[in-house]
Amino acid sequence: MKSLVLLILFIVVFTFKGYSQVEIPVFEKMSGRWQGYSESNGEKYKEYINMGWTLNHNFFEISLSEEQKDKSKENFMLKEIEYITIDGNSNLKGWSIDDYGVTHMLNFYGTFDENTVILNGTNETFKNNINYELKDNQLIRKSEFKTPVTGEAVKAEVTYSSVRSDYNTHFLPTQYDNISGSGLAYVCHLSENFVTVFDTKTNKLIGKIPCGKNSNWVCYSNEINNGYISNFTSGNLTVFNRNTNETISTVDAGENPTFLLPIKNKILISHQSKDGLWVLDVNSNTIIKKLQAGTGPLYYIKNENKIYQPQIFTPYLFIIDPDKLEIVKTIKVEGRPMEMAFIDNMKFGYLVNFDLNKVEKFNTKKDKVVKEIIDIKHPRGIASSPDGKLVYVSSVTEGKVYVINTETDMVTATIDGFTMPVSIAFTNDGNFAYVLNQRESSISVIDTKLNAIVQTFNVAGNPISITIIN
Repeated sequence: MKSLVLLILFIVVFTFKGYSQVEIPVFEKMSGRWQGYSESNGEKYKEYINMGWTLNHNFFEISLSEEQKDKSKENFMLKEIEYITIDGNSNLKGWSIDDYGVTHMLNFYGTFDENTVILNGTNETFKNNINYELKDNQLIRKSEFKTPVTGEAVKAEVTYSSVRSDYNTHFLPTQYDNISGSGLAYVCHLSENFVTVFDTKTNKLIGKIPCGKNSNWVCYSNEINNGYISNFTSGNLTVFNRNTNETISTVDAGENPTFLLPIKNKILISHQSKDGLWVLDVNSNTIIKKLQAGTGPLYYIKNENKIYQPQIFTPYLFIIDPDKLEIVKTIKVEGRPMEMAFIDNMKFGYLVNFDLNKVEKFNTKKDKVVKEIIDIKHPRGIASSPDGKLVYVSSVTEGKVYVINTETDMVTATIDGFTMPVSIAFTNDGNFAYVLNQRESSISVIDTKLNAIVQTFNVAGNPISITIIN
């Protein structure tokens, strides 16, 4: 049931591309991981709360886990999840659901100030009022409700201490050894004003690159030694020096710039808004052309000298002429195409289709689907191994990564243990793949020989895209 709720919210956010992002300062302070203890019937129970922005910074997620004991004294975990956003009147609204399912699903309405959040939740059989208060670096959660079956009034109060705040990343240096060197990975965050950098040799966070509001994508010019970051909320591009990470320029890039593609002295910029596809000249750092349409990621098919662009909100794949910078062909693919990965010198591309639960294999010379790989539920991210033998696909709702053998185009394995996995990237040797867990603000490392997670480490909130420099 919780997966269904998550899926509904995911579809809502990505369907209404004009949806404005939420700004609630108290949630920024609450973001992170907290731990506390509660008492019931003489027993002391441990509780955990993970908090952070999710779904393109439109919803704040509160995920609570409480250690309980049943009559036989065996431990189990009671879980609750809350999604909160803000309406046009600056009031909170959202949803809550727990392990008991739809009978306990609540609609929340509430208010907030600098240090408190007040939520009033109700359905036909159940009411629950919850207050969150930040005080002296602690989080206090007060709840008051009547049990649905007996009508018993229950009051509870738990004080939590921070286990790990996602915002510790703010203290990372902006200059560090081996800037722009091989083996470094760059992670954008849809709730931060920087890009996190870590070393894939050690999986240690080593620094950050300052940028505008809510980083979404990072790329590097093929002609000059500059980097570019799209800033989703501030509506601009940060141009920075790859030798120092210092900002060179900030360029107005329209409403909700997202994906970037460096090509032929230019940077192509797509948008999750009406602004379509823009073109930046890397020598002058100015916008020189604007196309009316273009919402998805961009891929240069070098052997055919064309660009593929799946349209996230509509069932089409655009083909763009990189010299004329015009849309020359539109292919209808149904459903909602998201990202692509390529093999065999880009002769074949794999397109994930979120709505249709499948991956479509394209012949890039003929622009034609030659194979469908079905029963991959709500695929979101995709990446191919350097040797082209494997394609990894993330299922954002199932918390899994599917492994496709490209010789047979069959799913040969599934890897569990992710929380809202999105972007994927392989190391240059193909030995490891990195998967961003957007909900948990973490990165999972997969050993590609074992097809298993061998490490997970924390990063700042809402990781959304990853690029590895090889």
